[in-house]
Amino acid sequence: MIVADLHLHTKNSKDGKQTLDQIIQSAKNKGLLQIGISDHGFAHVTNGTTKKKQIALMEEIKEKTCDQLQILAGIEANLTSLDGTIDVSQQFAEKLDYVNLGYHKTTMPKGFLDFCLLNLPGSLKWKKFSQSMVDKYTKAFVKALKRGYVNVLVHPCYCLPLDMTEIGKVAIDYNVLLELNGKRINMTDDQIVKLYQMGAKFIINSDAHTLDRVGDFSRGLQTAQRLGILTSVVNNDKKVEFV
Repeated sequence: MIVADLHLHTKNSKDGKQTLDQIIQSAKNKGLLQIGISDHGFAHVTNGTTKKKQIALMEEIKEKTCDQLQILAGIEANLTSLDGTIDVSQQFAEKLDYVNLGYHKTTMPKGFLDFCLLNLPGSLKWKKFSQSMVDKYTKAFVKALKRGYVNVLVHPCYCLPLDMTEIGKVAIDYNVLLELNGKRINMTDDQIVKLYQMGAKFIINSDAHTLDRVGDFSRGLQTAQRLGILTSVVNNDKKVEFV
């Protein structure tokens, strides 16, 4: 049984439809033991939160007392550059319980080259990427993970293909969890099995933007069971503890 959901969005993500209190009640009703709020990061143009809203949410979370439900304050940071820059600084990350990191095509890029090579390919939904482009995206995420304060890589390979073997090596070295996302799993079965064999750790999250999807682990759980990797899922029958 998956007991923790650490990829949840409130109304602070403009595409989120739920309040913190509504998420808490839903999580209690579904028997969860741990939740994490991770609204979209500051460079997400269409749906990002702001530092002011994020700080207010963190204070609100501190004020909540729930007997059996642990509430963590996180964020879903964005890759903004091929040099591995993300839109959450280490200084700000230290105020949080954890940091999710993902790619979103509507993120404000660091520079024009990043717009051309990161934003446009994802927006245009290219059917075929050259190996050199895959290498560029992989190196960008590797650099981001090596910053040392990213805890979860969410929906890997969404819009941009990655060499997951190289990502997996760094994820293992830096204690980064790889997400099996409730909305989409873009990694192939072969990639997931190879990561499992390497010793990578996974987390199953809902990525809920609406109340009905809080704690919806069906897609990730079915994938983990089908591929026989459930023993590597860190939120299976227990809360997540970040190193």
